Amino acid sequence: MDYKFITLAVILIVLFILAIHYRWFRKDGSISDYLKAKCGHQTKRKGSIYDEDKEKGPYEVEFTTEEPDFCLDCLRRSVIKCPWCNGPIFPGEPITLYSPEKDFKIPDGAVVFSKELLQFVGCGRCADTGADYSGFWIMPGKVVRKKSLIEIAAETGSAVMSNNVSGLEESDVMVFRKGEDGKPDKWVPYSREFTTP
Repeated sequence: MDYKFITLAVILIVLFILAIHYRWFRKDGSISDYLKAKCGHQTKRKGSIYDEDKEKGPYEVEFTTEEPDFCLDCLRRSVIKCPWCNGPIFPGEPITLYSPEKDFKIPDGAVVFSKELLQFVGCGRCADTGADYSGFWIMPGKVVRKKSLIEIAAETGSAVMSNNVSGLEESDVMVFRKGEDGKPDKWVPYSREFTTP
């Protein structure tokens, strides 16, 4: 009997069993369930994100690149609490920037946006209307400020509307323009360079 052949066959069988055990063979052609993120941490390719009380979620995350910007743990740590309802605010969610009344007790973990105006980062669920959305909570745990529809209305002195209040892209906002010199009234796209009549 050829012992070289038997030894080679045993080695190949052991390697195949290890490959299955450690999932070296994946349907999408990738090598491993773990990735190195740009934040410097190793992370699973897929996972769930909850808030610390696990009252909201899970948000299922699956990284589609071999080097995501942030790992699952960094995403989990970036979830903050709304000072008004104590609910979670996840990265990518719209936020409000309200100021509290006099006797307001600041909850632990509340994120202050402006110390001068004493504005707290609150969740979109606590917004009085969609016109109060003032930006987004994004990674790595900061606010991207967008003008709310109320601010745009005050700036332009006109009625405003949007078909996407949770996006708050300037291209989604339309401002009412009164027709001049017999021209009809119309809705025009808002831009930062918008001038009031």
